[in-house]
Amino acid sequence: MTTDWPYLTDRLRTDASFTTLICVASSFSLIPSEALQALSHSATVHTVHFQLMEMTDDDCGLLERFGLPVRTLRTLKVSRNRISAAGLSAIAKAALLPPASSLTNLDLSANPLGRYLAPLGSAVAQSQLRVLNLSSTQCAEGLTEMAHALRDAGSDRPCMLQTLFVQNNAIGDDVAAQLVAPLAAAGVCELFLGKNAIGDAGGMALAQGCAEVDGRGMLMSPLRKLSLINNSLGDAAASAFARALGASCPLLALNLSHNRIGDAGVNALATSVQQNARIAALDVSINAASKHATSALAALMTREAQSRRGHAQFQQAARHVLLANRFPHGGEGEVLLAKLPHILLLAILEFAKPGGFDMAHLTRAQGEPAPVQSPEPSTP
Repeated sequence: MTTDWPYLTDRLRTDASFTTLICVASSFSLIPSEALQALSHSATVHTVHFQLMEMTDDDCGLLERFGLPVRTLRTLKVSRNRISAAGLSAIAKAALLPPASSLTNLDLSANPLGRYLAPLGSAVAQSQLRVLNLSSTQCAEGLTEMAHALRDAGSDRPCMLQTLFVQNNAIGDDVAAQLVAPLAAAGVCELFLGKNAIGDAGGMALAQGCAEVDGRGMLMSPLRKLSLINNSLGDAAASAFARALGASCPLLALNLSHNRIGDAGVNALATSVQQNARIAALDVSINAASKHATSALAALMTREAQSRRGHAQFQQAARHVLLANRFPHGGEGEVLLAKLPHILLLAILEFAKPGGFDMAHLTRAQGEPAPVQSPEPSTP
């Protein structure tokens, strides 16, 4: 593919509407220095793709030398190249570590990065990065050190990373288990572990991490979305996730499709979701379970079924709060609740209620008249 670099260089220098530079299936070595310099000085480019360009570690050094438009750049994709861990330092210095960096999405997938990823973790923890893609990078042996670096380097400021893709990296049970605590401490809330070699032991460790509580009984895990598609999970792992969901772990989406889960695991999940109004997506398709079992779980995950669970759990919690407000038993929380005017507490619950919930059910249950609805103005 031939690229008109003089034309692109001129646009980078003069065209204020030029926001996205996509270079695919050509050679990075053919990019003239004038174009790299123009890119570095751009005040409008927010997305750069250098994909399938045979980029090497030396080419990453060129990015560091010329620089990138860090004040505007939000997305950098350098996937499907020849970058190893040796080139990551240059990428970090060019895109992540400058004080003015605004990069939020970095795609390094399909590069032979290997195991030395701790420096990358430290750089990410000090940056504004929200999304990091390390899928297909042969990085299984380096992920634990990177996760610890994410946690430790971000100890003096919150780590901004929210989403981590590490699919297709031959990650086994040991590595999966070792990722749980440091990634949770770093605040990662979306983790994609599909197409790896995680079995029941790794799945159970991940499930246990999702439901871990602190000394006050508060859930600790920030994880909201977890994908384990196409691994080797069985009934033991599914049952562990069922226990986590039964404990109202904070997961909103869980993908367990393309595994080895049978009826026992799917039935355990079906039982647990009936006590969990939070989980919104649970995929167990393409497993060893029968159609009857998977269909029963699917029926429990419809929008209507989730709405019923949400209303029931809200009503139960709200009634407890209202009773504690009227008849406190002396606990610290109940004493504080008792100080709130009852009408104010009702207004707070009105604001917090799930969509479609009728507050009249609560007020009648407390022996109060239902709130009077204002009459609709008559039309002349």
